[in-house]
Amino acid sequence: MKIVTVFLRYDYGDKNRGDSLEYRNWYLGLKELGVDVFPFWYDEYLRNNKKQELQRDVKSFVDGVNPDLVFFILMKNEFSFETLDYLKNRYVTVNWFCDDQWRFDSFTRFFAPYFSICLTTDKFAISKYKGIGCDRVFLVPPASFMLDKNIDFDNIDYEFDVSFVGGWSRYRQWVINKLLKHGIHVECFGSGWGNGRVSFERMAEIFKTSRVNLNISNSVSFDIRFVFSGVKNFGFFMKHMLYEGGGGIP
Repeated sequence: MKIVTVFLRYDYGDKNRGDSLEYRNWYLGLKELGVDVFPFWYDEYLRNNKKQELQRDVKSFVDGVNPDLVFFILMKNEFSFETLDYLKNRYVTVNWFCDDQWRFDSFTRFFAPYFSICLTTDKFAISKYKGIGCDRVFLVPPASFMLDKNIDFDNIDYEFDVSFVGGWSRYRQWVINKLLKHGIHVECFGSGWGNGRVSFERMAEIFKTSRVNLNISNSVSFDIRFVFSGVKNFGFFMKHMLYEGGGGIP
């Protein structure tokens, strides 16, 4: 079986941020399954704002491989509807929509019809897919990190009571501040936090040695308490909805 993966090689296309989840979890995972994987890394196109060249080159690359499957993980509107339609009409294409809990209405619903198969992490979004005519949708758990299978959970030396790993955002900061007001300190790791980014190995160790690890998956929230908690938070929410979230017009 031949699979073309259309991924970012580095986190958000930035080599300084280290490996992407696409590379660590999906690309390496597919290779371990023994299938033939042909990666198309498009980091350079994003860095140099070469969107037109990207459309041409990805079609040429896929046609050259003639794969059984083309696997995407879109961030925004990197690929035009015309490009996605071209590939869908020739191959089986799939995209992992990993932010449906908060981006279905502002992003997924525009792009999902242009894929043969859709993968989602949100069980509540499945009916939404069916509502827009996407019947081939499958529930896939969020990306995970392998831990030692022989962990003695009764004798873990806990390092943190509560932790969070993920990039800083206004919404996530708001949640952390709310918890702190109730006497719950959260040790945060990732871009924008005081502790900074950590390696994937350190991330797995943090998960293992935390009594509670938070999954604040949403970078932005429709929670009215957050939206109206301050002028900057309201502005951040509106900017996302008007410009970033509405990425359905390539």
